[in-house]
Amino acid sequence: MNKGIFYLILASLCYAVMTIFIRLINTQIPPFTQMFLRYFITFALSVIFVRLKKQSISPNSNQDLLWLITISLFGYTLSTVFFTFSIFYTTIATALLLYSTNVLITPILALMIIKEKISKNIWFAVILSLFGAILLFQPDFQSKNILGPSLAILASIVTSYYYVGRRKLKKYHASVIMLYSTLIGFITMAAASFIIEPSFYLSYIPKSISHVSPFIWFILFIFAVDNFFAWYLVNKGFETIKAGEGNIILLLEPIIGVIIGITIYTEIPTVLTLLGMGLILGSIIFATRKS
Repeated sequence: MNKGIFYLILASLCYAVMTIFIRLINTQIPPFTQMFLRYFITFALSVIFVRLKKQSISPNSNQDLLWLITISLFGYTLSTVFFTFSIFYTTIATALLLYSTNVLITPILALMIIKEKISKNIWFAVILSLFGAILLFQPDFQSKNILGPSLAILASIVTSYYYVGRRKLKKYHASVIMLYSTLIGFITMAAASFIIEPSFYLSYIPKSISHVSPFIWFILFIFAVDNFFAWYLVNKGFETIKAGEGNIILLLEPIIGVIIGITIYTEIPTVLTLLGMGLILGSIIFATRKS
């Protein structure tokens, strides 16, 4: 097996576990502050990792620096913000389905930006995975509010841009990409936290920083570590895996999420859900058949 495939499978597992952490932390820490604190820990881990690896963090050209900044800002930070808030304005199923359209957007962007040729296998796998996503998530499009779906699509686009940009910067070690991504994520979310959620830092009111339990702080730290490994593994995977192919492999995340729902929350899947999982697994096998 190509090591990149293995890294992306592990990344999918790390992402799927995050759903548990989000549910726990959101009870005491608001969204932007949660992302700020998480990114702070992840950035600190990235600094330590880069120093241990003795990696050079200087880009080879101004063009590479621009790519590093843009994929960090849009692909790493804004994708999280767009997707998080899409959940507030539409159903989770609709948001997940629309976000999954990055399996279609990524190969198109890869072809346009980095001239990455996409095989017939990949296109077939894309179509198969989209049908699988429809069955897996079973979205409800009856709501007239277009804000939630629009944010989910934006999240899908900027995520695709990250995958393509990471592939373009494949000569850079994953730890270097992580350093830039987490630094920009930390700075932007810190600003958003202090501007949008200032009451969290006022210790004399309920639901502020002084009222966060030790258990939630512990979960936040574990979440940040998981976040670090998820993005690190994604970046390692795209060093050797094409953007379109890797994107399909990452669809393992919702499948693992369903399994977590079954084992932890006793969420029994429907027949359509199981069929959707089967189609997505088939698309992954089809996409990686030549790897």
